[in-house]
Amino acid sequence: MFPLSSKFPSGTGWPSFWAPFNDYSVTYKEDFYSLEVECAKCGIHLGHVFSDGPAPSFKRYCINSICLHFVEGYLPNGTLSKHYFDRISKSSISAREFVLISGILLLLLLLAFLAFVMIKKQQNKAHQWQEIQQSEDAFQAVEYDVVEDLLPAPASEHEDSLDPEGSFHESLDELDELEDSRPLDSADLSDVESASASESAGEPGPNPS
Repeated sequence: MFPLSSKFPSGTGWPSFWAPFNDYSVTYKEDFYSLEVECAKCGIHLGHVFSDGPAPSFKRYCINSICLHFVEGYLPNGTLSKHYFDRISKSSISAREFVLISGILLLLLLLAFLAFVMIKKQQNKAHQWQEIQQSEDAFQAVEYDVVEDLLPAPASEHEDSLDPEGSFHESLDELDELEDSRPLDSADLSDVESASASESAGEPGPNPS
């Protein structure tokens, strides 16, 4: 009816095939309505529940035996309930611990993300401030150059060109040259002769002034 090549592990506990041997191997018939039963903790398939069971629930839970855990021996009244509630409480504690640990991890991740964002913002602000400082320094340098070009040159730069003392000495030298080159008149000649005679006699000559 079903070839082995079409068998696959469905995890339901029932042998499962994805196709029959051929279209003539099986027939189909609508059955009554059924509900699937799953584990509330892990969501694994347990079986189905039907409405043709005995009193008092009139329910029939058709559960796969591979999903059942059988306890050996006879359990007195209340023992099974206690065993059940112990397992539920342990699983609940584990669930609470899992939620707590997950919450702590999420909080740490959130704090790390916020710290990363804050550090990135501070780095961007520092970079922008550095660019502003560099722009201001460049602007001040350009402004200083412009003002320096507009201001008159200091006196130290004109000392070489002016040089009043040098000009004064040059003027005196020129006057001496002019006096040396000026022709002597009769009065000057008489003064020179009297001066030379006085020098020869050992007397001071007349005051030229």
